[in-house]
Amino acid sequence: MEGQQHKRKLFEIEVPLWVSLLMVLIFGAIVAAGLIYFQVKTYNYTINVGEGDQKLQTLEYGPLPELANANYFAQVKSSFVEQKSDFIEADLSEMKVRVYKEGGVVKELPIITKGREG
Repeated sequence: MEGQQHKRKLFEIEVPLWVSLLMVLIFGAIVAAGLIYFQVKTYNYTINVGEGDQKLQTLEYGPLPELANANYFAQVKSSFVEQKSDFIEADLSEMKVRVYKEGGVVKELPIITKGREG
């Protein structure tokens, strides 16, 4: 028996074609369900910012010319409070987060850390 080599087959089971196709279909359905479940969702937001007629603005990424105004944040916050809006304020100077409901503070929490340069 020195010259004989032992060979083993990985799969020795004969499976009907319909079972093979069913297995491929089930695998494909599982992969498709996973892709649908874990897909990245894109949300569109609108925020109510402004004076007087309360013009609606679309929330956009990138620079906003309004931020050049040093009082912009205070004006928007004041407007939200006057409108009795629900919003969240993150104050990095005081390291606090405030939750507003109907224009009033309902919860204040500390900010533990923030990003550092470098």
